[in-house]
Amino acid sequence: MPKHNSDHAPLTRNAVVYKVDFDSGKKQVTALQIYKTSLNGGATRVFAVGKYYDTVSLDGKGPTLVKRHVKLDTRDLGWGYHIPF
Repeated sequence: MPKHNSDHAPLTRNAVVYKVDFDSGKKQVTALQIYKTSLNGGATRVFAVGKYYDTVSLDGKGPTLVKRHVKLDTRDLGWGYHIPF
C-alpha cells in the first residue's frame, strides 16, 4: 500500500505492573502509557493510556505469557496507526 497515509513517529511504551493475583489463575494487571515523539521538532506527548490484563503460566523454566487483553482508556488515536500495543 504505497499511498497509504501513515505516521512513522516513534512510540515509547511505559508499563508498570501493579496487581498480581496468583489465587485466580495467575492474573496480572499492568498500567500502560504510550508516548509519541514527533519527527518534526522532537516534541513528545502522551499518545495513549490503558491497561494490559495478562494471564501468566509459571510452569516450565520461567513465566510464560498465555493471554493478553489490552484495554485503552484513550479513544482517539488519529489516523495512520496500526501498531499493536
